[in-house]
Amino acid sequence: MKVGIQRIGLVAILSWSAACVSCNRSDSTHKAVSAKPAKPAAEESFGYVMETFRRLMEDTPIGFVVSDGIGRSTLTGTNKVSYELIRPATPSDPYKAVVTVVSRSNYSIKRTKDNPQDEGRDKNSKDDAAAKTGDETKSEFISANPSSQPPTDAAKSAPGGAPSDEVVARRPNEEVRKYELLYKDGRWVLTTELNKETEQSIQNAFNSALAVQ
Repeated sequence: MKVGIQRIGLVAILSWSAACVSCNRSDSTHKAVSAKPAKPAAEESFGYVMETFRRLMEDTPIGFVVSDGIGRSTLTGTNKVSYELIRPATPSDPYKAVVTVVSRSNYSIKRTKDNPQDEGRDKNSKDDAAAKTGDETKSEFISANPSSQPPTDAAKSAPGGAPSDEVVARRPNEEVRKYELLYKDGRWVLTTELNKETEQSIQNAFNSALAVQ
C-alpha cells in the first residue's frame, strides 16, 4: 500500500515539474517573439531633434512688407528641410548627420509714379514755346522723346490725379544651405558655424530643437 502511494506521489511530482518546464518555455518563447530590438539612443534622439527643427523651419512664414513715400517692397518665401543620417562605419566612429535647408523667396519692388498730368502741362508749355520761336529742330526733338509726350487718355482719367503703382523689379531666389551635426557624449551638437547676421533664425531653430534631447 505504501509503495502504491509513493508511486502516485512520484508521478504527481514529475507531472508538475514537466508542466512548469513547459510553462517556462512558453513564457520565454512569447517574450522572444514580442520583444523588438531597441532603437539606438543616437537615432531616437535625432528623430526628436529633426521633428522639432522641421516644424520650426517649415511652419514659420517668411516675409515682410516695407512701405515708404515712393513705393513698397515685399518679400515672401518658404523653407524645406531634409536630412541624411550617417551611421558609424566602425564601433569607434560617431553618428553624424547633414541637414539641408532650401529657402525659396520672391522679392518685388513697386515704385509710385508721379501724376503724368503735371508733367504733361510742362511739356505742352515747352512745345508751345518752341513753335512760337520757329525752332523746328527743337520742336521735333521734343515730340520724338517719349518722356515729353502729353499724358494719354488713361493717365488723364486717373481720379484726382492719384498716383499709380508700377512693378519695376521682381526677383525669385533659391538658396541651399547645409549644416552638420555630430553625436557626442550622448547628445547631438551642431558643428557648423552660422552667420549671426543672415542665419539667426536658423540658429534659433537649432537651439530649440537640440534642447529637446
